[in-house]
Amino acid sequence: MVDRNQYNSKNSVKRIFLRSELVVVLLLLIFFLLFSRISAGFFSSSMMNVIFLTGSELGIIALGVTLLIISGEMDLSVASVFVFSNYVVLIGNQLGLPI
Repeated sequence: MVDRNQYNSKNSVKRIFLRSELVVVLLLLIFFLLFSRISAGFFSSSMMNVIFLTGSELGIIALGVTLLIISGEMDLSVASVFVFSNYVVLIGNQLGLPI
């Protein structure tokens, strides 16, 4: 006879590892550890500053997109504005404008 508690515990562990959020977090952790082993200066303060500065841009856009998704008004204009704003900043940087 199969022990029901053993079956339920195996099933619950399987359900935890099948969650997409956990997979994303584990992949992020694996990449973080991999890059920290490959690059000698990965844990330096300047590198963390670069990571947080580039991540803040994406975080601000993600907040706006989250509001659009919640309201049900998601369309492709968000992505086009994001790409166009990056292009404008790139051209302004090449022209020497203070950005």
